[in-house]
Amino acid sequence: MKCLLAFGKTLLIVTTCLGASPAQDRPDLDYFPSRECAVVFRNWDIVPQERLARVLHTDLKGLRRAGESLGLGAPRGLSPTEIRRNVEIVIRRNWPLVPRSQLEGLLGYTPEELDVFLGKEIFLRALLG
Repeated sequence: MKCLLAFGKTLLIVTTCLGASPAQDRPDLDYFPSRECAVVFRNWDIVPQERLARVLHTDLKGLRRAGESLGLGAPRGLSPTEIRRNVEIVIRRNWPLVPRSQLEGLLGYTPEELDVFLGKEIFLRALLG
């Protein structure tokens, strides 16, 4: 029981530090106190920290505090090759979670670049609906 209470308090700290609101409109996210917490958790190791902070309208210090509160380890830098390879993963993890403009921000893409990528990845487009 103590573990669950401590875990709950940790998530409450994340909600406060990002100024987040409860994720009540998404039953599949009910274990996160907010969409913002879900975005941090899903993108911590696949999106450069600067981009993630920009999309969440916070600074790196606030983002790292949120990650630590979620139990995430210190972020490591991503190489340009890793960032390029992570594009499809970022899209799949975030498509139902964030608006398209934020998805473009996470990828560092313009709307046209995202359209071109999705046009080439026909199976991904079908999967996303």
